[in-house]
Amino acid sequence: MTQKTHHPETHDELSIAESFVLLSLEWPVKVDPMIAWSDADFGLVGALLIDLSLSGWVDSDLKNLTLLEPKASLEPAQAMALASLRRLGQTISLDVALNVLADRVGDLRAACLASLAAKNICLTTSSPLNWDFRQLTISQARGAEAAKLRHALVGLIESDELPDPNQAALIALLHACEIIGPVLGGKSYQHWLLAYNARIDIIRRMELVGHAVVTAVSEMRLRLRTYLLDAVKEQSVVAGDNPVGASAGGAYQRSTTTWEWRAFWPEGQIVELPVSWAEITQNGDANEETNDDQYLFVHGKKDNIKIRGKNLKIKPVLEAFDEFIAFGPSAKFRFPEKALLLSSFFPRLFEVRGKLRSIGELLQVMTATGYRPGKITVSKVRQGASMMFGVQIEFARIQVLDKVYHSISLESPYLTPLRILARRVAVGKGQVAGYSDFLDHILRPPVAD
Repeated sequence: MTQKTHHPETHDELSIAESFVLLSLEWPVKVDPMIAWSDADFGLVGALLIDLSLSGWVDSDLKNLTLLEPKASLEPAQAMALASLRRLGQTISLDVALNVLADRVGDLRAACLASLAAKNICLTTSSPLNWDFRQLTISQARGAEAAKLRHALVGLIESDELPDPNQAALIALLHACEIIGPVLGGKSYQHWLLAYNARIDIIRRMELVGHAVVTAVSEMRLRLRTYLLDAVKEQSVVAGDNPVGASAGGAYQRSTTTWEWRAFWPEGQIVELPVSWAEITQNGDANEETNDDQYLFVHGKKDNIKIRGKNLKIKPVLEAFDEFIAFGPSAKFRFPEKALLLSSFFPRLFEVRGKLRSIGELLQVMTATGYRPGKITVSKVRQGASMMFGVQIEFARIQVLDKVYHSISLESPYLTPLRILARRVAVGKGQVAGYSDFLDHILRPPVAD
């Protein structure tokens, strides 16, 4: 009997990335959400790379991607992914490409959701949370749309028909992320997966265009799970953290080293929080805190420096990694204070002898030694919550000079869960920065050409 190619009538127009988003929202993540979210992130960026490959925009071998220049049109998410890749050069390591795109997965997923909505497939609804934040949740209507696609793929697997390239790539990605059973098999997915494992293996091996991408996705997931996520989970259990989130108000204290991620948006710019944050944000502390903090701003330094009365509180930067900053424990100074003691944070003060009588005198001495200090007051209204693995989240409305912004900050002693939670935010036209860079942007805006 001659084999036929299986072309379902429904959703033929969907890209691999759009189909992956449609199906992955159906994926249960209650057992281990951090790993589940990470798998879905790498699966989506892998789908985008395969879309770019099938449309002729990239070529790949076992280790690298090469960017090409065809005339084919692109979906918004694909164009966004390609723009990020172009900043890295024409030939890029697959591992690097996957990680760079994973760091933008919030914006990429938002673009896919918008493309699906433009095709009358609305997967999410949005409800007000606070200030300019809205919470995305899965739409009640998405089940029927996902069921159509799931039915088509299950029908293909249960037959002997040949898949088209998109179908083979999608099945290969679902298999690589180890979610093909939960996504396609229903409640008895373990039994279903065992019954059709041989057929799934045949189909995924037919996917040649993105084979290297699928392999890289699988390897990246394995490395992340083996060396990072499991280690964080074990340390979290030892430390007594709640792995599924808790309300604010617990006995959270900063560790010796604490990683932070912050993003800022101008007032009026709506920020839709990821679907995966829905349960976490619902556990937030409804109480608001209001603070007026005076920052000592020193151009070129990323340390967080606050002025409180006659005290100076310095939270030093130990390392900056992409959009994440590791801070060491805070140091406090009360004036009058020896300049020599402050030289560990401001090395030019090593040459200054004697005591500095006040913060005002400190600013004078810093200016004389070539620093560019300044003071600025930040008024903040905030709400906090605890997330999984010791991650703390803060939603805030802040006023600096005559401008109002809203912001999100995440902090944790563990970088890996922080990266996974932060990258799911669709930042859009917001600014990801520490307070020092954010204040630098406000006080010294770019000079027009």
